[in-house]
Amino acid sequence: GQNKQAISYWKKALEHHPLMTEVFINMGVVYERMGKNKKAMASYQKALAQDNNFPMVHYNLGVIHAKNNDIKKAIESWENARKLDPKDDKTLMSLGWAYEKSGKKELALDEILKSIKLEPFNYESHYAAGRIQSDLGQFEEAVESLKKSINLEPEFGDAYYRLGVVHDNLNEGIEAISNFLIAEIIYHKKKKMDLFKKMGTSMVALFEKYQLS
Repeated sequence: GQNKQAISYWKKALEHHPLMTEVFINMGVVYERMGKNKKAMASYQKALAQDNNFPMVHYNLGVIHAKNNDIKKAIESWENARKLDPKDDKTLMSLGWAYEKSGKKELALDEILKSIKLEPFNYESHYAAGRIQSDLGQFEEAVESLKKSINLEPEFGDAYYRLGVVHDNLNEGIEAISNFLIAEIIYHKKKKMDLFKKMGTSMVALFEKYQLS
């Protein structure tokens, strides 16, 4: 955790061996931890200038581009990482996120489902799949994905909320309200008061829609 000292020693190493690719990679990681994204990017680019075959470097560059809201460059970096390591679930998930941000939901879903095959116990992956399936009108598939997410993380309020939305789209009023209610309880427990209030408003509308009390 002594980041400044680490950077100091790596700079000294580069004075003796200016082309040590691993040093640039390590410096990039530490700069990123320190929030110095420009220096991190410069270090990663120096590493890739010497050896373009490090999937982790391409992945990390993609993360920085995403933080800078440059989704196009993030996709380019993550696609490069995937070519070098097609079985890294984090890269596939990140590509799915970026494609979704770009409005390419079918491509996004494809990448996320690939990541789930590699890492089936990531509740966020199942949630992302369910969210996109819901947006694409694949409601039955969305229910299955969201339930898997909840089974893996029973206090994931967003999954209950999205499951409520899907049940509402299927005109299943009681199931929709039940999941909204659970989401409301979780949001209150975790002190996410804006979301808690949103659930209350949504449930009033559902009670009226389905004429329930």
